[in-house]
Amino acid sequence: MIKQPKQTQPMKSLLFLFVALITLSSFGQHHIKGHISDVNGALPFVNIIVKHTTKGAFTDDQGNFSIKAKSTDTLQVSYLGYKTKTVLAGKQTTLKIVLEDYEALETVMLFASKSRTIHCGTTCHFTCIHERESPSGVSELYPNPSREGVFYLKTIQEFSEVNILVADLTGRIILNEMYKKINSSIIVDLSNQPSGMYIINIASNGKLIASKKAIRI
Repeated sequence: MIKQPKQTQPMKSLLFLFVALITLSSFGQHHIKGHISDVNGALPFVNIIVKHTTKGAFTDDQGNFSIKAKSTDTLQVSYLGYKTKTVLAGKQTTLKIVLEDYEALETVMLFASKSRTIHCGTTCHFTCIHERESPSGVSELYPNPSREGVFYLKTIQEFSEVNILVADLTGRIILNEMYKKINSSIIVDLSNQPSGMYIINIASNGKLIASKKAIRI
């Protein structure tokens, strides 16, 4: 009885195609370094996301950021009190982005914002920072400071989905989670992180609705 040769060629072709697709996808991305400011200077903790993905970054305290994107990707830059800006990644490797606040644009603000100073002592890189708040859905973060590192975001309205993006003061993202059907509170668990201050950005339907400073002691 004559044995039929094994049909290995189709499998090899499929494997080659799979590897080629992964390689093309990887090489299609490039690192983009940028700086974000307003008319007064650098803006720290600005939220940058690649639209229609879960990839994101924050600016550091000098307004600098780094993110990986494809040339066809669009970067969305948002910061409470400022007009959201979109930028096509293209083949650029460096970006300088200037945001305009709503007062400068002389438009009606979609949300009220206020600033308050938080003194964080020796556990933080700064003696104080300013926190912007929006009344559009998120009322408070508690307990804050927290010794255990577990925080609760109290919501005052129901959301179909909420994206929580947390970064340390260098702009490094340490948490990026999507929550569904939120109607009371959200747990943000930073118990595995060291003591210090963290930036919590809360977005819904692609819009930044609040930015909180969390202190773990």
